Formats: sequence, C-alpha cells, structure tokens
Amino acid sequence: MSTEHASSDAGFSLLPEALPSAAESLIELARRHIEPRIARGGEPVAPERVPPFVRGLRGFFEGIVDATYDLPAARRRRRDITVVRNVPWQQCGDDASMLDVVRMRHAPGPQPAMLYIHGGGFAVCSKQTHEIFAHLYAQRGLTVFNTNYRLAPEARFPAAFQDVARALLWVLDHAHEFGADPNRLVIAGESAGANLTLALVAAACFEIDDPLAGEIHARNPTIAAALPGCGVLQVSDAARLWRENPRIHPVARRIMRGLERAYLPDPAEGHGRPDLADPLVIFERRQPVRPLPPMFVYCGTADLLYPDSQRLADAIVRPDTPHRFYSYEGGIHAFHALFWQPLARRCWRDKAAFLQRHVHGHTAQGQPAAQGQPAAQGQPAAQDRPAAQDRPAAQDRATRPAR
Repeated sequence: MSTEHASSDAGFSLLPEALPSAAESLIELARRHIEPRIARGGEPVAPERVPPFVRGLRGFFEGIVDATYDLPAARRRRRDITVVRNVPWQQCGDDASMLDVVRMRHAPGPQPAMLYIHGGGFAVCSKQTHEIFAHLYAQRGLTVFNTNYRLAPEARFPAAFQDVARALLWVLDHAHEFGADPNRLVIAGESAGANLTLALVAAACFEIDDPLAGEIHARNPTIAAALPGCGVLQVSDAARLWRENPRIHPVARRIMRGLERAYLPDPAEGHGRPDLADPLVIFERRQPVRPLPPMFVYCGTADLLYPDSQRLADAIVRPDTPHRFYSYEGGIHAFHALFWQPLARRCWRDKAAFLQRHVHGHTAQGQPAAQGQPAAQGQPAAQDRPAAQDRPAAQDRATRPAR
C-alpha cells in the first residue's frame, strides 16, 4: 500500500493487511458451519442459538471498528464531524431501534436529510461498523440518519423492513430538529441495506398491501434520490444466481442459501408472500402510482449480485425516472468500501456528482452541476484521480461510541 493511500484511508488503515487471512478464515467458517447450522424452519432463532458463523462475523466486523477507532488517521477523520449517538426512533430501549445523526460540525442548514441503512446480509454489522459511510455522505452536504435494525436469524422478515420503515417515519417528523430538511430526503444503503432502501422507495411509490408500507405511502415523502448499491434485491430463489452463472463458487452459494433461509419466514407457517423482501420483483412486475425518484444504482461486475442491479436498472427505465446505472469493471461485492482503491474512489466521486445534480442542484460556486457520467454496461467509470474532498474527512477523538 502506497504512502498516499495509507494517509487517506482514515480509520481503515489496518484493513488491507488483515483482509487475506480474514477472508481465508471466513471461507473456512462458511464451509463448516453456514449450511448445516442455519435454521431452516423460517422461525426466529433464540440469541444463544445463532450459528457460530454468524456470531463470528459479527465479532469480526465489530473488532475491526474497535481496533482502528483510536488510530491517528481515524481521529483526524472525525475532527470535522459531529455525531449525536443512539437517538431512539422508538421508545423501547433496544439498540436496534436507535440511530446516529451525522453531519459536518459547521454545516450550514437546513441540509438534505439522508436515511442510511447499513449492509451485512441482514445478519451482521450495525450503524457503528458502517459509520464511515455516514461520514462520507455528510462530507457531501447531507445530514445522515444512520440507523440500526433488527438482525436475522433472531428476527426474520419483516422485522428489518418494519424497523427501517419506522425510522423513515421518525426522520420525516424529526429531521428539522437536527438541521435537516425532510422535504429533500435521500435514502441509501448497500447489499442488504440496498434491499431495504429499495423496499422503502417501493412503499412510497407503489400501492402495497402492508400496514407500514401503507403508512409511508400515505405520508407521500419527497424522496430526492435513492442510492441502492451492490444490492441483494431479491432474497428469495437465491439459486437464480448460479442458474444464470454456473461459475459461482460453492461457498458463495452456501452463503446465499443461508441468507435466504435465515431472513425469510416459512410460507408453510402462514406468513404469506414476503413481497417487500423482494423489492426488485415489485419494480419489475408492477406499475408505480407515483413517479420514481432519481436513482443511482451501482455494482461491481465481479459481484455475484450484479444481475440484480442490472435487472433494477432495466426495470426503472422510463421517461419520468432520471436514473444512472454505474457498472464498475472488476469490482467485487462492496468494492466501494475499499477506500484505498481507485475504483472505490471513483464510485464516491460518481455519487457526489449525482447528489450534486439531483439533491443539491448546484455546485459550491452556484453553477449548475455537471451530470455524472454513467459507465456503460460492463465498463468501469473512468479511473481518474480523486479530488481531496472525495477522501474520508479528518476529525478528532470523541468518546468511544457505545453500540
């Protein structure tokens, strides 16, 4: 890793060196545990019976946060950021019903409000593991509401959707208290968070037979933009992925089968069809009753979930939907988290251009923003050097956040 990359990778300076051995360990855990140990009956799992693989993943990601939090680069990254931690969007005292509010320390207001939804296969990670993404969006002029939600297999669908739906309704009512404008709402997430992002957009724009989706639809939120990235946009029928691409590795197949079994309820138990667990299918098969928001859909071509993003891009092609599908050649799943790599930095530049055009509407100099150039299908966005503002910002040490 070059000096330039090391100095600009903020709290993740140790991550590149840790990845190879960690990846080998995780693959071995998956091979041994994920298929035989994931519950198959569609019922919630007691915390003490969560599979060892899932517990190991949770500890792995939380451990990275703990190991890198006090590094000098991480402290610099936090210098210009203010975080209001553990704000409850529901008064039940559960960590899953809390969010953090992240914004630049001297940000002018009111800013557009973003609901950010972390990824992690619906089973791992938290607002804390993904806080750096909230920081990056805050640098781009947004007040970010970075939310938790209940995880599988302890809480299966529709628990995660219910939680992010309630968080969205809370943001609509309370964003102004934090200097944010709920009438310029952005929703973003990657992987599982992209699924939940798309489900919220579906709730706002389609008529769906679900109480919380109906409540969102009745509120008719003004969604200025949605950014679903690297999404598992259809949880059911995971085998579709290797029917289309037989080269998908057996370990990846086990992981996707495990995700499907851990997240979805059992139809035999009378739970019905989980439409909002497969928001991509809603976009493909139904017509929205309201215009869709501008959408920035992105995925790496080496991601096994690439077909889902391609299908979404095809489904939202209509005159009233300004959208961009960014296809990053060779990008793996969640490649945009590898901040030291040019492809990830290009992705964040593309996001900034999209937000500037569709959310902020003008550049800092007051000139109309140039439209971000989408990559052609199967091609990367240009690998030009990122500007300083596209690198994680610096900030100082506050109290270590509680999870």
